[in-house]
Formats: sequence, structure tokens, C-alpha cells
Amino acid sequence: ELQVMAEVCLDIRHNLLSHAEIKHVQRVFSHPQALAQSRGWLQANCPGAQIISESSTARAAELASLAKPEEGVAAVASLLACELYNVAVRATGIQDLHMNMTRFVIFSQKTEQGMPTTPSGDDKTMLVLCMADRVGALHDVLQAFQQRSVNLARIESRPSRSKIWEYIFFVDMHGHALDANVIEVLADLKAMCSSVKVLGSFPFVRQPAQVKQSPQVSI
Repeated sequence: ELQVMAEVCLDIRHNLLSHAEIKHVQRVFSHPQALAQSRGWLQANCPGAQIISESSTARAAELASLAKPEEGVAAVASLLACELYNVAVRATGIQDLHMNMTRFVIFSQKTEQGMPTTPSGDDKTMLVLCMADRVGALHDVLQAFQQRSVNLARIESRPSRSKIWEYIFFVDMHGHALDANVIEVLADLKAMCSSVKVLGSFPFVRQPAQVKQSPQVSI
């Protein structure tokens, strides 16, 4: 059985890659997420360009590298893609939000002792729960955290796929699954929810303050 043992948060910076100058860009390829995150910059700097979704930013960079300058093909991709596909960087840091990050989690086999990590004093625990379909169910769940003085870092719902209009909740909370107050709140949740599963506990990653960086354009 796998358990989450750590998380890694990476800055996501998008760049415009093309053999053509920005003013001559006619088509921009990229993954839908990258295009959405750079929509404002593209509308301001490539207003007449056709925006086309691709399977990945790497594939978009490959298309830009294969095109001739006069074709006006560009890609929203990483600087690594620029190096791999040998295509010019026309602008860097074109994402609309400077606080653009993606979180990744690291899994490990669950040990015989249970948790693959021990409490550090500043931890986060991830769990998934499914509650009964009744009035006040979510209120009762949230109250359990408040009564045990456990702070929530995230709560997110997703369709359960097993029953229409039934949802499961992914929760990040402060504390380790072996901490006394977390053990108590987990017991409370198991008494009121149809399903509670701890995905893992790991040291809390504190993100440094983000410094806004303006896009750098190379005409």
C-alpha cells in the first residue's frame, strides 16, 4: 500500500518559443493549461494569432522548431523545451500570475510500523473522506477539526463516481497522523463519515514569498 511521504512545489514559468519574431506570430500551440495561464499575455502581444491546443508543451515546442520563420508558428513551453528542440526564446515569464505553482506528491510503500514518516513538529496530513448525505454533514465534519484545534490547509470535493451527486473530499490538515489531536479528530471523522482514508503525513513545505517578475521580451 502506498502512502504520501512528501510534497514538492515547483514554480511554473511559461515562455514563448518561435523562429518568428513576436509581431509575425500567426499560430500559438501549447497544452490547454499553459494557454489558459498565459491568455492575458497572448491577447496583448499576439492579438491576431490563432490559439491551438496540443497534447503537451513539449509537442508544441517540437512543432515550433519544425516550422519556418515565415510560417509564424510559436509555442508556450519551458526553457528546457527550447534547448531540446533548438527554437528561439521570444519572451520569458509570460504567465499571467507570478504565483504560478504546481504541487507534486512523493509516494512510498507503507511500512510494517505504519507511517513512513515520523512527526517533525511541523507536518501536514492528507486524507480523503466520504460523508453521509444528510443535512449538516459537512458542518459536523468541519466542527470536528475546530473542536480538536486542527487547522485545515485545503479542502476540495470531487464526484465519487459511484453514485450520482455523491462527493468525496480531499483534505489537507496541519499536524501528523501520530499527533494526539490528529488521532482524536480522525476518530471523530470515522464515527460520522462513511469512509475515511489517511493518504499520508509529511513535513509542511513553507513557500517563500514570491517576487513578481515582469516578462522579458526579445523582439
